[in-house]
Amino acid sequence: MIGSADIRKSTDAKTVFTETAKGLTQINQKTQSLLCQLTKDLKAIDGRSTISVSSDKVDVAIPALEKDLVELRKDGLIKVFEVSVEEPMPAFGGDDDDDVDFTALARISAALKEPVSVFGSSK
Repeated sequence: MIGSADIRKSTDAKTVFTETAKGLTQINQKTQSLLCQLTKDLKAIDGRSTISVSSDKVDVAIPALEKDLVELRKDGLIKVFEVSVEEPMPAFGGDDDDDVDFTALARISAALKEPVSVFGSSK
């Protein structure tokens, strides 16, 4: 079984959770086996919203919501759906292999000693 320390390490404000089949059953059958706050937290999980958005929905601070999500995950009611990682965009002018040579057509034309028509023959 996954320990709560492992679960906390794998979550951050950009993690997206989704309900499991057991979690959907819990919501739809409205059984009273969960605490009121855990039920609110479970209903806020939609498979699209990050933890920070979900915390705004249920009006709970992120650390408190993370604690509740650990509980819901241990009970098998939710699972990690996606962990978004922002990667920096590569800088322009990187490798020379990726550069486009716009002078290639002019060099071919000069080598043939006659103009090369890009759009077909002019005759």
